[in-house]
Amino acid sequence: MAPTDGKTRTLIGLVVALTAIFGPAGARPADDVAAARAWGILGTWRVDCSAPPSLANGSLTYAIRGERLVHPRDFGTERDELQVLSARILPTGLFEFVIELPRDGQRRRFTLARGHDGRIRVMDNVAVGTRDYSIRDGALVATGKPSRWQTRCESEGVGASVPLHGIFAAPSRMTDDRGGATPGRSPQG
Repeated sequence: MAPTDGKTRTLIGLVVALTAIFGPAGARPADDVAAARAWGILGTWRVDCSAPPSLANGSLTYAIRGERLVHPRDFGTERDELQVLSARILPTGLFEFVIELPRDGQRRRFTLARGHDGRIRVMDNVAVGTRDYSIRDGALVATGKPSRWQTRCESEGVGASVPLHGIFAAPSRMTDDRGGATPGRSPQG
């Protein structure tokens, strides 16, 4: 290893300190918001927009608050608002985001696909750093049923319209099944 001078050690210390404060490169809130706008996720989504929010028809919102991407959820009797820790569009065209659950501090990674009709569905829902999937490859792990399609019920903010410019994913398991429920929380994942 090459010796380092005082300036190099100071620079390395500064980089370590800034990373600890602001997080790793690519995890900036502005990047998350830009990805959400580009993918067209902003707004409120449900399986059935004509029915009220419930455990079987969760109202899942993606919004910008204070220049950060947040994920308010309404399951009728339960509501919360989760901070999005990171979000990006994958090279495959899928949208990926990570949230932290407030009750246990568990971080979960969701991957969403968009159908040709503009609806979305969860392709993967996994605890970060584990193989603990509740949805994998578009199917509920507990039942094998496909995750449910969600429709945009309300747009929220600038850039909330659905861009139909080639950001589609067509995994082999994409079907329009309306059955099934995600273990634990909601049918959407």
